[in-house]
Amino acid sequence: MSEPSKNDEETNYDWLEPAEGWHVLHLFYQIDRTQWSMFGEDEQLSAKTELTRLIQEIRSTENTQLLTFSMVTPKADIGFMLLTPDLHTANAFEKRLTAALGPDILVPCYSYLSITETGEYMTSPEEYGANTLVGERGMDADSEEYRAALSEFATHMEKYRHDKLYPNMPDWPVFCFYSMAKRRGEVHNWYALDFDTRKKLMAGHGRVGRQWAGKIRQLITG
Repeated sequence: MSEPSKNDEETNYDWLEPAEGWHVLHLFYQIDRTQWSMFGEDEQLSAKTELTRLIQEIRSTENTQLLTFSMVTPKADIGFMLLTPDLHTANAFEKRLTAALGPDILVPCYSYLSITETGEYMTSPEEYGANTLVGERGMDADSEEYRAALSEFATHMEKYRHDKLYPNMPDWPVFCFYSMAKRRGEVHNWYALDFDTRKKLMAGHGRVGRQWAGKIRQLITG
């Protein structure tokens, strides 16, 4: 975690920010329709206006993003995805979102707190140079062509890494969230495989995913 601030005049707490990346909070709620029906039309309008105002406030906060979703199936009615650097900020906004429509209207049914990450299977410049440029393309490691290609790869990977840690999430019409476990039953465990095998399998997984570039945006947090 980053060093706490020593002279913060605006708040009475120290910052809780990761050394890299942002906190990501998924919040899912059911609407208590019995409670909601007890509100008059003016009260309902006021409550919805307050929620809208809060969403706008959160979205105007520096380095903070909030996505809102209407959820399919009765498991949840409404969902939020909050990205922000400071854990205290995430916590404060979470409490305010929960209460935004009034007491006991939004009933939490699932939540998930995580941090953006780059992943442990990224190709290093050394691997790209040896395996792709020399091994597949037959380049001379001492050539200008090789150095230019390696520099281009390094620039691309730096942007890729930055976009994973500090994503700019599009307001797309469809959202799918799932918490992933890599254990299948009592026997099959992803981490029982050696690292090189896992990395090879992930490379194939990535090649399939790139076919959907521009159509699907993937964000993995841990």
